[in-house]
Amino acid sequence: MRITSGKYRGLPIKSPSGDRLRPTQDLVREALFDILRDKITDCVFLDLCSGTGAVGLEAISRGAGDVFLVEKNRSNSKFIHANIKMLKDVNPKVIYGDAALIVKSFQNRQKFDIIFADPPYEKYGESPLLTKILNNIGEYDLLNDDGMIIFEQGSREKVIESELFSVIKEKKYGKAKLVFYEKKNK
Repeated sequence: MRITSGKYRGLPIKSPSGDRLRPTQDLVREALFDILRDKITDCVFLDLCSGTGAVGLEAISRGAGDVFLVEKNRSNSKFIHANIKMLKDVNPKVIYGDAALIVKSFQNRQKFDIIFADPPYEKYGESPLLTKILNNIGEYDLLNDDGMIIFEQGSREKVIESELFSVIKEKKYGKAKLVFYEKKNK
């Protein structure tokens, strides 16, 4: 795995061996940021369920302003911090805890231009964690009016519907898919 483009293009991303984590593949990250190209410069970016931090680091490499990495599993911290150390003059905020609860903690403190979430895939059905995250983003008004939410899900998972957000795009990449949301009535 490596950073696919931008200032830090080609830098390797450290991750644990085995299947303890399922980092977003290079191909999927590259496709994601090609879609976000016009929105990424100087944006405020939230990477939920960040694992190794690969998506947030890619955002930094491509010019994002403030980047927040949220990860529940503290044993992943050595990978997140090792990957951050490779970048010079950048200091994304790393927060440990449950993504749905952390989202609530930003109420009245921070809004985001781009929110990305990539929790462990569900085998079938709808991801309860993504549902909670989407509901909390809406309830606590954390997305800027022209912002975007992106969920990475298993290609067989159901797309989550919302009263506050519209699905504007869905793209499949093998076993993964990216689902893009924006505010309704923005």
